[in-house]
Amino acid sequence: MLKLTNENVLHEAQLVADFISKTYKGVVHLYGIPRGGIPAAYAVAACLPYAAIVDSPESADYFIDDIIDSGTTME
Repeated sequence: MLKLTNENVLHEAQLVADFISKTYKGVVHLYGIPRGGIPAAYAVAACLPYAAIVDSPESADYFIDDIIDSGTTME
């Protein structure tokens, strides 16, 4: 079983930030899915040079969540 550490979180956030940087130019607007996605969104934002956390899904370029389990949120 994987033990979640700060180093793991930073590594995963950097992977997401790298993907976003390759596919999106300019200020990126991130929406953290309520509960687990909010801290994940802040972690990703910390790895991007130009990121803003937004309060509504309509304002977002990307949605950030901590997991994909059933796929309902993604749909």
